[in-house]
Amino acid sequence: MPQSSERPETIGVDELRGLETSVLKTLCLTINTAGSELKYKILDSLSEDDFYFPVLRAVFRTLAEMHLRGDYVISSNLEEELQKSGGEMPAGFSIEQLFDGSLPSLGELTGWVNRLKERSRSGLIPTVAPPVRETPSAAPPKADATVVKPVAEMKKKIAEELRKSSPPSAPATPAPSLESSSPAVTPPPAKPKSPPTPLPSPPAREKSSPAVTPPPSKPRVKAVLSSEGDDWSSYLADLASKQGKSYDTGFKRLDQELGGLAPGLMLLVDEDRERIVNFLKQVTDQMAVSGPVRCLFLASEQPKATLRLRTLSRLAGVSVVDIEKGRLKKDSPEWQRVEQAGRAAAEWLKRVFVYEFQDELEVAVVRELARKLAESPEKASSVVVVDSLEKVERKGGSLAIAASQLKALADSLDVLILAATTDPTLLASKDADYASVFRVASTGQVELEVLRAGRESSTVARFRYEPDFCRFTE
Repeated sequence: MPQSSERPETIGVDELRGLETSVLKTLCLTINTAGSELKYKILDSLSEDDFYFPVLRAVFRTLAEMHLRGDYVISSNLEEELQKSGGEMPAGFSIEQLFDGSLPSLGELTGWVNRLKERSRSGLIPTVAPPVRETPSAAPPKADATVVKPVAEMKKKIAEELRKSSPPSAPATPAPSLESSSPAVTPPPAKPKSPPTPLPSPPAREKSSPAVTPPPSKPRVKAVLSSEGDDWSSYLADLASKQGKSYDTGFKRLDQELGGLAPGLMLLVDEDRERIVNFLKQVTDQMAVSGPVRCLFLASEQPKATLRLRTLSRLAGVSVVDIEKGRLKKDSPEWQRVEQAGRAAAEWLKRVFVYEFQDELEVAVVRELARKLAESPEKASSVVVVDSLEKVERKGGSLAIAASQLKALADSLDVLILAATTDPTLLASKDADYASVFRVASTGQVELEVLRAGRESSTVARFRYEPDFCRFTE
């Protein structure tokens, strides 16, 4: 879909219907595909409120709910779920149409998604396209039915035919049917068969309007064939680049047991907020120390100043309260340790970024910050740490939705995301690549049990926890 720096002040009913339908077709075709960027682009960026047509809004809501439950989605069970919700399918609307077609590129889909969000934010009401005034020719046709109507009808018919073979992936211009519009075609003498009934528009707003002359056809793209052998080397190289990517936590025994942490989502459950924040900050710092890893710490529980004090306390082995209250003498061994630890940390702390927030954390903000984090001259991996899953935007939904959003983000950006929560029910989340929980083992001792997705047995690591120094030691 062509991009423009200036968006039109209006949008046609047919164009909006085509946009919404194309987005839903893409979602239906990818919803059962693990790690699909197209799927997570839609689920991560849009909500049901971004859809204008009630039936399409209901379809999106039902798809999101089925995906969250881990259901395998096909047209029959999607239609069954829609009927359970009490929604009536309008005449001529078929769920099966949403499961037939070709996939757009990520760039094309991004353009559609942005257009829908812009319309939703602006509250723009779609309008019926005004009639086009044509310049009279020397010998105008005697009846519209001989020229204008056949062109419009042929467009519908060709869109339907292409839908069954190789339909267009983007709704380039407003089209009256559920399918995206096709190039202008000169009609044959015979009157074509009637097209499928299009999706009804909102009541009282859409009225039949004269057909609009389609824009000039675009040049056809030449089909290019390449053998599997020609593409095989690049495929292997791309596959090899994704192998062996892991992150060390800095805890030797834990890393040996787990083999490091792979990109994905790790949920950490702990009823003690103070303890889990200290653990996450220590892991963040240790990952930055271990090598070329850039770490983003999203802080809602403690401000930057407090986190800096805790880092110094942990590194120097000096009480955080003594440092904060200024109880150390400048010539004391304790202060010398603090100064020495601070100077030594200056280099690796260049790879640690702390972003403070207090209210709701929008997933779009996390995505933007993570992308900026990855834009470094050195080839460094990225880790994102969220100290409170409860603060992640979920648009009135449950914590499971927030976890699903972060999982989608981790997969689309190929990064590791650590997220803390106090809700133990999330240990059963299907979106967690690693589900872990802190327990008190004995006085001064805590244990972390980690279960990796796809494995039957878990890994248990024990630590000595020193809250005065905000420090965990194996």
